[in-house]
Amino acid sequence: MKHKYLNGWGRLLAVVFGSLALAVAAGWWGMAPLAAETEEVDAFPFLAGFPRTDPSNIEFAGTAVADIDSDGDLEIVTADGRGKVWAFHHTGNVVSGYPLTTKSPNCATSERINGPVAVGNISGDTRPEIAAGTRGCGSASGQRGRVYVWNSQGSTLTGWPKDIAWNSAEPSEAAEVYSVALANVWNGGILEVIAGTNNSAPSFGSAENIDTSNLYVWRADGSAIGSYPTWYKTAGIWGAVATADIDGDGGADTIVGRDHVYVAVYNKNGQPLPNFPLHTPTEHTALGNAWGSYQYGEFTRTAPAIGDLDGDGMLEMVFHGKVRSPGNGHNVTNNGLWVVEPNGTRMAGWENAPLVGDSLYDSFGPMFSVSLGDLGRNGSVEIAVPYADGYLRVYRPDGSLYWSYNYAQGKLLFASEVVIGDVSGDGLPDVVFGTYAPTTADQASIRLIALHGTTGQMISGFPLTLPNESGDKRGLRSAPTLTDLDHDCDVEIVGASWSGVIYVWDLDAPYYWDQMLWPTARHDNQRTGSMTGPRVASYDCNPSRPFDNHVYLPIVGQ
Repeated sequence: MKHKYLNGWGRLLAVVFGSLALAVAAGWWGMAPLAAETEEVDAFPFLAGFPRTDPSNIEFAGTAVADIDSDGDLEIVTADGRGKVWAFHHTGNVVSGYPLTTKSPNCATSERINGPVAVGNISGDTRPEIAAGTRGCGSASGQRGRVYVWNSQGSTLTGWPKDIAWNSAEPSEAAEVYSVALANVWNGGILEVIAGTNNSAPSFGSAENIDTSNLYVWRADGSAIGSYPTWYKTAGIWGAVATADIDGDGGADTIVGRDHVYVAVYNKNGQPLPNFPLHTPTEHTALGNAWGSYQYGEFTRTAPAIGDLDGDGMLEMVFHGKVRSPGNGHNVTNNGLWVVEPNGTRMAGWENAPLVGDSLYDSFGPMFSVSLGDLGRNGSVEIAVPYADGYLRVYRPDGSLYWSYNYAQGKLLFASEVVIGDVSGDGLPDVVFGTYAPTTADQASIRLIALHGTTGQMISGFPLTLPNESGDKRGLRSAPTLTDLDHDCDVEIVGASWSGVIYVWDLDAPYYWDQMLWPTARHDNQRTGSMTGPRVASYDCNPSRPFDNHVYLPIVGQ
């Protein structure tokens, strides 16, 4: 769906009187339509200087918006499929010294950066650093993926990059870092670097004893923390790590799903919390039953979310995973959702994981992400899940379905991670995400979608098209970012597409920084995946609410 521009008077009246003004401007006064009104065009323009088409394909890297050079302005940071980290000013110009490049020493070319870059102050100075993880070109020493940390001038910190471990049991894979995050793990006031990799081995027989270290925590100088790196039953990490203080000891714990039936939580020393790793049958009563007698979760590409969902002061963990069924040859039959307390029990209302349909397509699947936010601003934290069956579903904390939205509309489309923030200007958070086409069949249907958070209804002016896409990879595979990029006190939406295009849509909704609840990939620029992570906002503008005296009338002539 596309929308039409009204002339100046019509647009003004639309703001004041809502849908009635559309009828007045379009027909009652007998105005001749302007040329723009006779064509289908997107309702919101791009910010001057955008789109940019400099990067190559962007997988799940998304964007971070931060003042990386301490000039008082915000920059856009992203990473691409050729191992480059890009930074753009709000004018669209490339930041001096960028792109940053990566390459393992025994590789002919640089390899992709798959996950979001993390931005935060690791060194303890006054400027942020940038962390990213790469894929290698092979599994031999000097060919494996690496974790890089750069200072704000683009120089690598002393002790970096860090090579990741690999074993010979999976010779067909290239050793790759799929996720990085920053958190105060050691509780020393300085951020550490967390990384998850795909190091794995067959999980049967003696192979289960192979060291497949794939979860790391490093200090700023590159030294390891506690007993990290860690691993469990040789399963790799193809999703995203999350981090928050689950056990209440003051240090951030690491939360992760792997390519098997367990989810895990590790303390600052790299030791699992009591009752973790946790076995995950879909029904909690199946715990302890014989293997092969129940459906179970698998968390290959999960991106868990952390938050206090029930207001009890404890952080719950939400995992979105595939469901395998022994009765169907242990094949994937569904997708599901698990909500777990710090002690490993299921949260009330979530004793049985809600199940939905299987993925629409087996290749180029989405990140199995979860986003959290109080959509009604009534103290209730909702759970937004863009399932791979073509539906976005939003749940209440008691496990009941709040609303759902069919984003695929019969097409072969997947959705990005959801971001949550007010893009309509009504003072309430909205739900924003992109779609992408895993094949070339439905590329014309990719969109940026924004829904009212309390109803799931499309916001006026949306969806928006992605007009600069090209090639066989198109759409938004990674989360957009909600921001006030140019400090003009209205909302911009930044998207980094699979095709390698940086879009910045310039909305006319006022920017309320305190309504940006999950405004970027993994909640924040540190990529914690937790509601306790640092707020990402531009504080230049007054967050006062709009005067709530709306008159809602039916759309006329639409």
